[in-house]
Parts: sequence; C-alpha cells; structure tokens
Amino acid sequence: MAPRAARLFVYALALLAEACSYPTPLEPLMSLSRFVLVMFPVFMGWGARLGGRPRLNRAALVGSALLLATFSAVWATWAWIA
Repeated sequence: MAPRAARLFVYALALLAEACSYPTPLEPLMSLSRFVLVMFPVFMGWGARLGGRPRLNRAALVGSALLLATFSAVWATWAWIA
C-alpha cells in the first residue's frame, strides 16, 4: 500500500472510531451517515490493498455484491436496518 493511501486509510478509520464513540442516548446512530460520508479514503485504502491480490479482490467483490443485494432487499421491503 502506498504511504499516502495508508495515511488516508488510518485517518478514515479514526473518523469512524470518533463517530461511533459518542452516541447520543435517544438516537445512537443519529448523523452517523454525515460522518461516514467523508470517509471515502477507506475505499482508496481497500483498492490499494487489493490491487495486486486477485483472489482477495474477487472475495471482496462477492462480499460487496451479497451485501448490496441484502441491503437492497431490506430497503425494498421497508424494513428497519439500524
């Protein structure tokens, strides 16, 4: 992984840890999407990590596709996710 991508990945993970560490009592995930939106460097880090590993890349794609199908079905049925 390139040094810059590694720094961005650590920065994004620190953002996620900070966003999850101070939940509000009434709505624990309130505004989490606002914090997660700026964590795009996680995907840059994953891309840098999986770039030279075709088996891990394929496993990540299959896992992502399964999660996409699951969450799309949950969303389509108006089910509660959080």
